[in-house]
Amino acid sequence: LMKDSNRKAFLADERAYLAGLKLTDAQRQAVLERNWNRLLELGGVVYALAKLAFPDGKSSPYLAAPMTGMPGSALP
Repeated sequence: LMKDSNRKAFLADERAYLAGLKLTDAQRQAVLERNWNRLLELGGVVYALAKLAFPDGKSSPYLAAPMTGMPGSALP
């Protein structure tokens, strides 16, 4: 999701975009759910998770909130 064209394609049809990547079913589901902690458990790195959060308009604190036990939905 480093390129704008990829971010646009991802946001237009997430499932189709993910189908073209080498992901496990668990990884794919965690991406669709934006389950940050599960993505970390599955080997994701924070930098890569940020690339997923930012196209959604989410901030770094939003991304980090569930990692610290705080509900991300409480943040802008």
